[in-house]
Amino acid sequence: MNGDGTVTDSRSGLLWQQTVDANSYAWVDAKTYCAALSLAGTGWRLPTKAELESFRAATVQPAAREDRGA
Repeated sequence: MNGDGTVTDSRSGLLWQQTVDANSYAWVDAKTYCAALSLAGTGWRLPTKAELESFRAATVQPAAREDRGA
Protein backbone atom coordinates (compact mmCIF):
# COMPACT_ATOMS: atom_id res chain seq x y z
CA MET A 1 0.00 0.00 0.00
CA ASN A 2 1.39 3.33 -1.04
CA GLY A 3 -0.65 5.57 1.29
CA ASP A 4 -2.36 7.35 -1.60
CA GLY A 5 -5.16 4.91 -2.44
CA THR A 6 -2.92 2.76 -4.63
CA VAL A 7 -1.00 -0.50 -4.39
CA THR A 8 2.08 -1.38 -6.44
CA ASP A 9 2.38 -4.93 -7.76
CA SER A 10 5.96 -5.89 -6.92
CA ARG A 11 6.13 -8.47 -9.72
CA SER A 12 4.94 -6.31 -12.60
CA GLY A 13 5.47 -2.80 -11.27
CA LEU A 14 1.86 -1.94 -12.15
CA LEU A 15 -0.01 0.51 -9.95
CA TRP A 16 -3.52 -0.61 -8.94
CA GLN A 17 -6.41 1.14 -7.23
CA GLN A 18 -6.39 -0.08 -3.62
CA THR A 19 -10.15 -0.04 -3.00
CA VAL A 20 -12.35 -1.96 -5.39
CA ASP A 21 -15.37 -0.05 -6.65
CA ALA A 22 -18.49 -2.08 -5.81
CA ASN A 23 -20.32 -0.95 -8.96
CA SER A 24 -20.54 -2.88 -12.21
CA TYR A 25 -19.73 -0.97 -15.38
CA ALA A 26 -20.21 -1.46 -19.09
CA TRP A 27 -16.87 -1.38 -20.95
CA VAL A 28 -17.23 2.22 -22.13
CA ASP A 29 -18.28 3.36 -18.63
CA ALA A 30 -15.34 1.52 -17.04
CA LYS A 31 -12.98 3.33 -19.40
CA THR A 32 -14.54 6.65 -18.40
CA TYR A 33 -14.27 5.75 -14.69
CA CYS A 34 -10.57 4.94 -15.05
CA ALA A 35 -9.84 8.05 -17.07
CA ALA A 36 -11.42 10.19 -14.33
CA LEU A 37 -9.36 8.67 -11.47
CA SER A 38 -6.82 10.98 -9.89
CA LEU A 39 -5.16 8.60 -7.42
CA ALA A 40 -1.41 9.25 -7.37
CA GLY A 41 -1.87 11.47 -10.40
CA THR A 42 -3.63 10.81 -13.68
CA GLY A 43 -3.19 8.41 -16.57
CA TRP A 44 -5.35 5.56 -15.29
CA ARG A 45 -6.66 2.96 -17.75
CA LEU A 46 -8.24 -0.47 -17.76
CA PRO A 47 -5.70 -3.30 -17.52
CA THR A 48 -5.07 -5.43 -20.56
CA LYS A 49 -6.14 -9.07 -20.58
CA ALA A 50 -2.49 -10.15 -20.12
CA GLU A 51 -2.09 -7.80 -17.12
CA LEU A 52 -5.21 -9.19 -15.47
CA GLU A 53 -4.12 -12.76 -16.11
CA SER A 54 -0.66 -12.15 -14.63
CA PHE A 55 -2.23 -10.63 -11.53
CA ARG A 56 -4.63 -13.54 -11.16
CA ALA A 57 -1.88 -16.11 -11.71
CA ALA A 58 0.14 -14.55 -8.91
CA THR A 59 -2.76 -14.52 -6.43
CA VAL A 60 -4.62 -17.76 -7.10
CA GLN A 61 -3.20 -20.78 -5.35
CA PRO A 62 -4.02 -24.32 -6.41
CA ALA A 63 -6.55 -26.06 -4.23
CA ALA A 64 -5.14 -28.28 -1.55
CA ARG A 65 -6.07 -31.91 -1.62
CA GLU A 66 -5.92 -34.33 1.21
CA ASP A 67 -5.94 -37.98 0.27
CA ARG A 68 -7.04 -40.32 3.00
CA GLY A 69 -6.51 -44.03 2.90
CA ALA A 70 -9.62 -46.20 3.11
